Amino acid sequence: MKPSPYQIAAFTEAARQRSFSRAAKALGLTQSSITQHVAKLERAVGARLFLRRHDGIELTRAGRELFQVTDRLRTIERIVHERIKRFGDLTEG
Repeated sequence: MKPSPYQIAAFTEAARQRSFSRAAKALGLTQSSITQHVAKLERAVGARLFLRRHDGIELTRAGRELFQVTDRLRTIERIVHERIKRFGDLTEG
């Protein structure tokens, strides 16, 4: 099963923030949505990506390995969006 862009975004932001709540706020989603996206991604991967603790979340080994890739992917997506916006600004201005 191919992970959705929403699952990748939720996982990556949760890993960056070390919190599902903060990831939800950063992405403008609910905590429940983040949790569901991460759970679906974990099922697709076949491994836990986070250790859930009372004081937050911590990446597992599988989570750390996946985050190394998804963090770069999300950064590239942001750069692409910024470039597209600049191109739009050039044609409008």
